[in-house]
Amino acid sequence: MEPQPTPSTVTPVVTRLILANALVFLVLATVFTAPIFFESLQLAPSQVAARPWSLFTFLFLSGGLPQLAFSGLALALFGPPVERKLGSGVFIGYILATGFGVALLALILARFGTVAPVVGPWGVVLGFAVGYASVHADRTVPVLALPLTIRVKTLVWMMIGISVVGAIVGASTGIFHLADVGGVLAGMMFLRLRGIVPGSSTETRSTTPSVILTPIRLRVEPSTDRPAAVTGHGGHLPQEQLEASPTATVTPEEEVNRVLDKIGAEGWQSLTDEEQQFLEDISKKKRLDSGTDPA
Repeated sequence: MEPQPTPSTVTPVVTRLILANALVFLVLATVFTAPIFFESLQLAPSQVAARPWSLFTFLFLSGGLPQLAFSGLALALFGPPVERKLGSGVFIGYILATGFGVALLALILARFGTVAPVVGPWGVVLGFAVGYASVHADRTVPVLALPLTIRVKTLVWMMIGISVVGAIVGASTGIFHLADVGGVLAGMMFLRLRGIVPGSSTETRSTTPSVILTPIRLRVEPSTDRPAAVTGHGGHLPQEQLEASPTATVTPEEEVNRVLDKIGAEGWQSLTDEEQQFLEDISKKKRLDSGTDPA
């Protein structure tokens, strides 16, 4: 099981989302205190035609200070790893997709009965949690202030379960929670379109996190006897290598160092399929040579 990581800095887009929710809460609590302002921003399916902006603005509302604080903490916990994985630009699209999923499910439910207004970013939180579990399914997180930890994948399913139970218990808040499940569905679809398998610690073959663990230790100087050249990761060098070297040859150690430099500068997502496959092959070979391959 993957250990709990050291807390890291909240990423830029997540920070802005948390601040935006706090700012809207503050403004509505101190300046625009009339109920009409809050009501015009919440997502009421029966009023969407008259207030189309509410399909977006409901994400920045909070039902009270406890909800604001809890949602902010959840966003800070689950959001940064997803933003780092997708990149800030794609991550903004992910936020919009999960919010749209919540709104769409609320509108669908409204065709079958009365739906309470949807308020707050909890559907986005659930979408972030799905994204987090897709990257770190077996990672553990602390359970509040208790000396206990729980697997992320288990925690995500518990959160979804609570939302579904909330749909069954209580006539007014039940629909609200069920609509938030739309954020889960939209998040899963978005991730699959990006080649990431929701609910698993492994993605597609091209993005297995464990692949780079062994090659990272291979930070060595190129050997002087220049063994058989690596002519690609499956037969061909990347185009930039062909252009940079007139002989189009490079040792395995040089290629590993080049790919690791690229990861350090641009992130794992910047690697091509051939480069990712190359690291996987090197990792397997290293484990076989050291006798630690589980296979």
